[in-house]
Amino acid sequence: ATSPLPATSPLPATSPPPLRTRKSRKLRRVPEPSPFPTEPDHPPAVGWYANPHKPGALAAAAELERILAARGVERFDIETVDDRRLAEARFVVVFGGDGTLLSAARRAAPRRVPILAVHLGRFGFVTEVAPQDLERTLEDALAGRCPVQERMMLEASLERDGADRGERLRAVNDIV
Repeated sequence: ATSPLPATSPLPATSPPPLRTRKSRKLRRVPEPSPFPTEPDHPPAVGWYANPHKPGALAAAAELERILAARGVERFDIETVDDRRLAEARFVVVFGGDGTLLSAARRAAPRRVPILAVHLGRFGFVTEVAPQDLERTLEDALAGRCPVQERMMLEASLERDGADRGERLRAVNDIV
């Protein structure tokens, strides 16, 4: 759909189609019950995703593996499993900066899997947990003291010559 813009606008006289949105989920530590109860016959599974180019990310992921193994929690790298298995995760721990979080969100959000982001980047606008707080935050998350905080995601489709190309792009903060 096109709509004319005011004559004073420096933009072209056509506007892009509206974007559809989805919500991603992110964990933050507060003392409230979790929406993800542990079932006795199905122990929790936790996925993880690390940026191998980010200093300290793989070491932090190894520490996560150690912490979860000591508690008998099943864990997996989300890049090694299919979408069905990813959807079974109680949450995904992401090691890196905001870009790493955005990459993981593209995969986890459509399956409604919450993300616990460990900040290893420079700015950390959306990653909240410091590496030194990982173990305590994991304890809180596994004990059900981390409610889910919903975030909006954008989804765009690619059109060429008025025809939908069938390609879907997802982003957390912007699509250019």
